[in-house]
Amino acid sequence: MRLRGAREYDDVKKLLRHALSFGPANLELDFCDLKFLNSSGIGTIGQFIVEARRVGTTHIVIRGSTRRPWQSRSLGTLQKIWQDVDLVIEDVALQPEAPRQKPVKPRSPAPEDGANSIFGHLAMRQTAFEDHPFFIYLRKRPPTDWVAEFLPFIGFWVKAFQDILGIIEDRVKDPTMLAIASHIRAGDRGHDDWFARDMQLVGNPLPTFTEVFGPAHQITRLAAYAIVAEVYRTRDDRLLIVLLLALEAASYVFFTGMAEYLEHTGYPHELHYFGRRHLDAEMEHGIVEAEMDNQVERAVERSPELHDEALALIDHIFDAFWSMFGGFVPREQPQAQEVAV
Repeated sequence: MRLRGAREYDDVKKLLRHALSFGPANLELDFCDLKFLNSSGIGTIGQFIVEARRVGTTHIVIRGSTRRPWQSRSLGTLQKIWQDVDLVIEDVALQPEAPRQKPVKPRSPAPEDGANSIFGHLAMRQTAFEDHPFFIYLRKRPPTDWVAEFLPFIGFWVKAFQDILGIIEDRVKDPTMLAIASHIRAGDRGHDDWFARDMQLVGNPLPTFTEVFGPAHQITRLAAYAIVAEVYRTRDDRLLIVLLLALEAASYVFFTGMAEYLEHTGYPHELHYFGRRHLDAEMEHGIVEAEMDNQVERAVERSPELHDEALALIDHIFDAFWSMFGGFVPREQPQAQEVAV
């Protein structure tokens, strides 16, 4: 049995649920036209593989396309975990979008209505974040001499992120939501040590107190403060988890972009925080967190008002990241003009 056609994150969920209803012995899933898949989406597919085995599927083939560069990386993570799953990456042209009729606006957002769902909106903002000038710069594969200069400027955020995880875990009281917050914090604990290791590896001293709180790091600090403000402004436990998921989603775009850049340019040092190790860790978290994501989505979708707040909160977090990364884009030095003598 072959299933094809998913283009959006929520379409993936529908496709997999549909496939499970048949319980075929052999199943082929074609994701060639899928625009983007975050770590939560990888987790959803991973959870599906487990469920498919449970209903009797013995052979699974996953297809991707070289037209979507992320597919061989993200889908390859699934194959590393389930080595008996066949992965086929083809050079397939994208299918044109079919014309759509103008939808009738529902009275309240439906859980599965594309970008109106929590995880659909997260995926949409991730895709937009990929077009930030910083990631456009990375995709141009510039020489690597800027990497060592860039690393210190994200240092404040690396430590602030660990504090934010702790603040959220302390504020969440609902047992189900607390379990999710604790799981995410445990998964990210110690990554600031990876950052310190990377700094040492490239020959950088850790930034001093004066440097971190100096004008050169101001954009990073202000973005971090904006996110901390959202943490303290948010009082509903479910929204605090949405905030956490937005942080993870934005971070995934960064770690993906950096890992791909370092690999394609043959960077001489094997970085942990900025390299493949961190990206693989984030994606493996997604495998475990798929059911947790479902719990969050069900909890938020029960309240239309809470749903709207969740979408706005996601926007605020991504807006802060957009601002932060604006300070990371290398500035091209103006060429000196020759003076006639």
